[in-house]
Amino acid sequence: MSIGEITKDALRYPFSDWKKILVLGIFGVIATLSINELIGTVYLFFDSSASVSIVVLTIIGLLSIFIERGYQFRILKSSLNGMVELPKFNSWMSMLKDGFKLSIVTIVYLIPFVLIYLVLKGPFVAILQLIFKSPIKMSFFTTVGILHLMEFFILFLFINIILIMFMISIANMANNNGKLSAAFKFRQITNKLSSVGWKNLIVWYVLTEFIYLIILFISGIIIKEISHLIIPSAGNALGPLIITILMSLIVISYLYMYLYRSLALLWLKK
Repeated sequence: MSIGEITKDALRYPFSDWKKILVLGIFGVIATLSINELIGTVYLFFDSSASVSIVVLTIIGLLSIFIERGYQFRILKSSLNGMVELPKFNSWMSMLKDGFKLSIVTIVYLIPFVLIYLVLKGPFVAILQLIFKSPIKMSFFTTVGILHLMEFFILFLFINIILIMFMISIANMANNNGKLSAAFKFRQITNKLSSVGWKNLIVWYVLTEFIYLIILFISGIIIKEISHLIIPSAGNALGPLIITILMSLIVISYLYMYLYRSLALLWLKK
């Protein structure tokens, strides 16, 4: 399949059973609201009643995240196995386990980005000091602006490389029956990167980001208008909540389904 064919297939794929978009979205909504509420409650940790709330919200949030991520991983596995429709919501313990493993892989692949960010901070300050000691004078805002721009581009480059590695790693894990260790078999991962071809990979990645941005932008405008229609008199108070719920329920759910289907088809590309 060409990248265009992969994209068309993945865009249609979630509509093979639109009800599953909503089911996955419900877990996304629960996870999002639980985490938001948890953040607002943490500062009351030493209050006994708040402590109970924190524990309950943490459990609900984590279970929802693991089920949500577990189903996303199931989409990846079923697509790799040649399934053309969305998988069923069943075998909940298996989904929880897969979601937990996927979360571990996500955290591990975040570590290099955090380290790169921290490492860049040292040279950033050192360069700033050297520039101000230099006989060639630049304004403070110009200097800081240039350095921040350099820092941004370096971080942008690294985060995209890490994201590509992460996506291929979880595809490798799915292709190895969900074995966690497969996500860190870098020789297999790099071999697959070479097999798919960097050109195809970059085109797929850029196209995926573009589709994400377009869908998020258009749906954001539509959902914002819907929220105003639902609660015209209380839009300022409840608008953000309704937008968050609708985005998580429909749009984010759809995008995840698209992403993992697309990734599976890319992996299978000859």
